[in-house]
Amino acid sequence: MVFELSKSYIDLPIDPGGVCTLERNDNYYIMGEDVKPLPYVDEYRIVPIGEPLAKLASLKSGEIHIVYQIAYDIIEQATLEPEIVVMGSPTQGYHPIVLNLDPEIGCGSN
Repeated sequence: MVFELSKSYIDLPIDPGGVCTLERNDNYYIMGEDVKPLPYVDEYRIVPIGEPLAKLASLKSGEIHIVYQIAYDIIEQATLEPEIVVMGSPTQGYHPIVLNLDPEIGCGSN
């Protein structure tokens, strides 16, 4: 039970290479400044979209709401859309790398 209380979102079964859905944990113990239980968002999905123009099209259509990174060559095109806000900041080129440090050999595409 302690583990369940310590996570703000509950992982649902993951389809490797597909959509990852996280649901709000109703048993989460931290309250917001307004004394309402956190987190405020009931569910969010991480949708892998590889092609830059497909990301932009999904954003324009409302299929997705946030893009972490967009390709440099479509930034200007994205800023021309009135419903899209492009925010950026200087960086030193840091990009996260996610590694599976404990793969199960012989299963799937490890």
